[in-house]
Amino acid sequence: MREQVFLPEDVLATETIAAIADVGFTPETFYETEGMPFEIEFHSRQSPGTRVNYVQNNQINIQYINIDGPDAVAVRQALAKTLRHYDRSTSYDRATSDPDIDERVSALFHLALARAPVPEHHVLRLLDAFLHEDRDNVRHAAVLSIAYFEWPAAAAMLDDLIRRETNPEILADTRLLRSRLQLPPDRAPITGFERIVVDASPQPEMVWARRWRDGNWAISSIPQAAVNLSIGDVVEAEWRDDVWRMTRVHAKSGHRTLRIDVGTDPKRAEELEAVCRQLGIRLETQQPRRVGVDVPPHVDICDLVQDLDRRGLTWEQTDPRPIQ
Repeated sequence: MREQVFLPEDVLATETIAAIADVGFTPETFYETEGMPFEIEFHSRQSPGTRVNYVQNNQINIQYINIDGPDAVAVRQALAKTLRHYDRSTSYDRATSDPDIDERVSALFHLALARAPVPEHHVLRLLDAFLHEDRDNVRHAAVLSIAYFEWPAAAAMLDDLIRRETNPEILADTRLLRSRLQLPPDRAPITGFERIVVDASPQPEMVWARRWRDGNWAISSIPQAAVNLSIGDVVEAEWRDDVWRMTRVHAKSGHRTLRIDVGTDPKRAEELEAVCRQLGIRLETQQPRRVGVDVPPHVDICDLVQDLDRRGLTWEQTDPRPIQ
């Protein structure tokens, strides 16, 4: 699973490069293309399957570190100890309530860069609120962030903005983005997510994953039917019958998966959403009346399910699945 560290604007590049070197990674490749983010890729002999990319994205004025590979969590934790950084779990709250509008915009871009392939309803509502801001720069930032989210679910919002936008620059960018937002059903070209087939009952399930350099895949969406599989798990897959098919789990991420029945009452779903936001955990609704919840290693699953029980919500733990 990809780990990220978002850095304040005043953290120097030399400071960042030194911190990455201190955890055993050296510069391998330098990317600088006109109109594209400045980027340095770092490798380590001690962690051959893990890579670190330091990115300065001048288009949105954000600098950050991407870490991919089996040692991503440990590397992120080590960097977080030495570099001043934003707490990623607070991005949504900062985007909704920070009194500084520039900080709210930065937090929105943090959410966009940390995107997952399945849209989150509360983030879509946040985008809609930004697109209705009176300030031109805020609406423009929302349009740019949608390009990074790469969610076709935001297309209707762009259509609405096109009908009412009076700023010619924002209107032109919105129309261009809208023309490009029709994505193939099995892959997201910008984010690199692809769908792979996983065995499940009563029929195979398509889940989103991101392919690593070593040929393995990291699960990137919450499985809705498959058992003993969670976000961040590293799996192997083979190309068969014109699709990628998972063959086995290579390494577990430590994440766990719950499935929760919310019924037809929208207030139940909103209540669950509020609980998950408070804990900084992800939920996805890909099936009617049922929500998949990702429980990261740092969250006490016992406290979570006790809270669900108090609210009268029916849940099932599917990874690890209890022995029957």
